[in-house]
Amino acid sequence: MSKVDIQERIAELKRDSINRIKNAYELDLSADRILLEVSRMAFSNIGNHLKLNDNGHIEIQLGDLNNPNIGALPSFKMKTRTTKTKTADGNESVVEQTIMQIRYQGKTRALELLMKHFELLKPKSDNKSVIDIVSELQKGRDRVAQNQSNRSLIDTTN
Repeated sequence: MSKVDIQERIAELKRDSINRIKNAYELDLSADRILLEVSRMAFSNIGNHLKLNDNGHIEIQLGDLNNPNIGALPSFKMKTRTTKTKTADGNESVVEQTIMQIRYQGKTRALELLMKHFELLKPKSDNKSVIDIVSELQKGRDRVAQNQSNRSLIDTTN
């Protein structure tokens, strides 16, 4: 098989795989949809899910769970913790506290993907090419020095 044949076969296998997933799960796997999902993660804002209540405590509000932006929240946990303490008069006091945790997807990685897509992120320079350029410059300097040295030898013989 030639390189072209191999590349065409790989492309065909990728298309088949995407089509199988699309059909099995009824997903939209278009480039636009993927870009939209990455954008949602990149521009997700925890402030959209927090509210300061009348007691000055922060409350988590998820809002409409069918909202497509809720997908930027990969995990949400609620724990209830009960604390028992003794009061000064010897009675027991029970305090229940609900702890909620929200975790977002990595915004940095999502922003990096978007920047690459829109060509806003310059690729790192290839050190090998920099070394090659420096090497060529040095060779040129050596040739110039050699030519000047040869000229001075010619001038002294006349």
